[in-house]
Amino acid sequence: MSPKHPSISKDKALTLLGVSPAAGLVEIHRAYRRLAFELHPDRHSGQLEMETQFKEIVEAYKILVDSVSGGEEFEFSEIPERGRDIQHDIQVDFLDAAAGGERSVEISRPFPCQGCEEMDESENKPICASCGGTGEVFEKMNVQFLLPSGIESGERVQVLGEGAPGRAGGRAGDLLLNVFPARHPALERRGLNVHSEVRVPAFRLINGGTVRVFTVQGAAHVEIPPKTNPGRTFRLKGWGIRRNQGGRSVTGDHIVRILKMPDSLPPQPKRR
Repeated sequence: MSPKHPSISKDKALTLLGVSPAAGLVEIHRAYRRLAFELHPDRHSGQLEMETQFKEIVEAYKILVDSVSGGEEFEFSEIPERGRDIQHDIQVDFLDAAAGGERSVEISRPFPCQGCEEMDESENKPICASCGGTGEVFEKMNVQFLLPSGIESGERVQVLGEGAPGRAGGRAGDLLLNVFPARHPALERRGLNVHSEVRVPAFRLINGGTVRVFTVQGAAHVEIPPKTNPGRTFRLKGWGIRRNQGGRSVTGDHIVRILKMPDSLPPQPKRR
């Protein structure tokens, strides 16, 4: 089986990495790490041009290391390594948690520190000013994700490939979002059911009629009978939280408690 010929020449490889023909392994490696950091697909999601450039510099690196090492087992010994997962807590609106859908979140994503790579590799090297010696720098970025409908407080959403970038072409880690829905001033969730209160005037309790109710699925209406006592509850079937459980869609109910509206507003203090 004949050896595979490189798709780019040595001259082009030198140009791609920006090094001279006299460059040694250390200089070639540093140039490659700098460009790999700038062009890595994890930093340019969906940009095919950047992905192509990244693949070219990987091949250029292999060609130049192979050339410097004389064709023997060259020192391209970096094994692709998967990036680590990132955990992030996020608070979402009560109604957004009930409805679900596409959302975005700003996170700080770690990348390998290029300042560390460019420092002189001596035993007495100073601490890197860019990262303080941690070996990582952080960049803020927005990540799109799908929020499942009916998610509960503390549940986790896994966003594939949005964690820390891998090394040497390895796959990126995942982003793990711990979701915490905010409280609502008028609605209270209990499992899949939602509870609320509606105040109506005295004549509605006496005569009965239609009462408008605000739910997580929008406006609904309940018919109350004549002579309804304050504090009575009514169940609106299927107007609660919707979510997927065990591979099937389930929906809770909305329970509304009817209360009597005050007869009159409290007297306002007189202005002097």
